[in-house]
Amino acid sequence: MARILDGPPDGITRRSLLKAGALTAAAVATGCAEPDPPRVVSGAGGVCTVTPDFEDGPFYLNTGLVRQDVTEGHNGVPLAIRLVLRDAATCEPIAGLPVEIWSADARGIYSGVDNGRIVRDMPDTRGTTYLRGRQISAPDGEVRFDTIFPGWYRPRPPHLHFTAPFGNQAFTWQFFVEDAFCDDLYTTIAPYDTRGVHPRRTGDFAPEDLIVVPVGTPRQLTLDMEVTIDKSNLSRLARETAGLRSDAVGSPGSRPSCRASG
Repeated sequence: MARILDGPPDGITRRSLLKAGALTAAAVATGCAEPDPPRVVSGAGGVCTVTPDFEDGPFYLNTGLVRQDVTEGHNGVPLAIRLVLRDAATCEPIAGLPVEIWSADARGIYSGVDNGRIVRDMPDTRGTTYLRGRQISAPDGEVRFDTIFPGWYRPRPPHLHFTAPFGNQAFTWQFFVEDAFCDDLYTTIAPYDTRGVHPRRTGDFAPEDLIVVPVGTPRQLTLDMEVTIDKSNLSRLARETAGLRSDAVGSPGSRPSCRASG
């Protein structure tokens, strides 16, 4: 389990931590174009909002690690993530689908890669696997991960990466976190408070309706989201780096690429 931080549970203001419920959302990656706007569809499973798919970013690795707890003891605010996967064609749950997660640690550093490729003077962590893992969706489409709240790095606001393979293709997306929430956490909670707020505003980078808001306390945060996948609209990068990818642990992931139009 992730380490519980010392200190009182009221270190973050009520304004940001006691918001009622998290938003169902998907977020922008560092692409070359604006994301497709969310669209509402209906099917046998009811009504659902399609989640746009986006590129992996530069630091994906296929570690092959099947695990719910990806923390490996890394210090940070514990974050429990629950996703419910749905098929945009029917709005019904998707069972048996592998989903992978990866993110930066509290210092804004990824495992298993040379972080200096993106940020000067950041460390080379090849050979490590923290904050990476895979789970298989249950019959009700549910996937759970135990991680920590991500730290920031230039030039992107705080975010979490996810990808799900479909044969030789994949659905890939990111979630970003609201500015006010991040500002409170990054200025009041160790070990994040040594670096302060991120210099780039999430609100200037991702559309408002694609930004998530965790709930809970500094001892345990939660994100609870539905992800509706349009399997007919996968990105070019997802196709190129999909499924059971052959990247060895410790090898850098693929570089950013523009989304394909079809």
